[in-house]
Amino acid sequence: MAIGTKIRTYYQGAWHDEDVAIMRAADHGSWVGSTVFDGARFFDGRAPDLEAHCARVNRSAEALMLTPTMEPGEIVDAVREGLKAYDASEAVYIRPMYWGLDGDTSGIV
Repeated sequence: MAIGTKIRTYYQGAWHDEDVAIMRAADHGSWVGSTVFDGARFFDGRAPDLEAHCARVNRSAEALMLTPTMEPGEIVDAVREGLKAYDASEAVYIRPMYWGLDGDTSGIV
């Protein structure tokens, strides 16, 4: 669910100023649902508990046997960089996420 019309997507180490298609049809996450995300908010120029949300998405990934590709602090840095494109008066829903690429119908291998 995209909220608003000013969508930015962080993918493969860079920010994209659009709702980029990032999942392939054969990715485990798209056909079996091995995805995790955590929702954070930006409003009034602040992103409360951003660090906790970024740490939690990594813990969730590990619980689903996904290997996080970024440390929580790296996610926070990337999010803060991406938020520079928004005015402090704008509200943004931040969704760091991971999904499985390979696996079978029973789990991620």
